[in-house]
Order: sequence, then structure tokens, then C-alpha cells
Amino acid sequence: MSPVERAAAYEEWADFYEWCLEQRAAELAGDRVKRHLVAEWTDSMTYCCRRSAAWARGEDPGEWVPQSQRRPDLHAEHLAIVAEIIAELDARRDPAGCVRKVGQPPEPKRELVLTS
Repeated sequence: MSPVERAAAYEEWADFYEWCLEQRAAELAGDRVKRHLVAEWTDSMTYCCRRSAAWARGEDPGEWVPQSQRRPDLHAEHLAIVAEIIAELDARRDPAGCVRKVGQPPEPKRELVLTS
């Protein structure tokens, strides 16, 4: 493939990933975490494709910009989801510091008896 064709292919892939995200909007509407994960993945893929397209055209794509700087909205959502998960785990922590499922009784303590 020529550099122009390669650049066009990368751009097409970036457009395809964005199109796929749009097509899944209804499916992802009810699941905040899944929607966020798919949005992060899509953003990463489109960023890589567009950088590769620039490189194929002979342009300098510049320094790599982390997603947290490129998309502060996605980063803020990521931090919020992690905070919620940690809060949920803290709420399920028993006094001994072990995490167990809500509603599950703790396992009975077993003692080892050594015999000769």
C-alpha cells in the first residue's frame, strides 16, 4: 500500500470504531461501567489510528498524550467508578478486614488439632 492509501485506511478504521460506539449507544445506555470501558477503548483505538494515519502521511504526530490528558471527561468518570467500587468493597468488609459477599455469613472458624 502507498503511504496515502495506508493513511486513508487508518482514518477509515478510526471512523469505524467511532461508528461502532454510536451503534452500541442503546445497548450501553443501561450499564454505566460497560459504557465507560467501551468509550475508553474506542478513544484509545481512534487515537492510535489517527496518529498512525499522520505518520503514514509523513507528518509528525507529536508526543503521545495520555488519555487522562486528552479526555479529562473519561478520566474523571474512571476515577468516579473506581471510587464507587472501593466504597462498595469497604462497605462489605467485615471487622477482621476480609472482604465477603453481602448477605453471606462468615465461614466458621476451624481449629487444627495436632495429635501424636
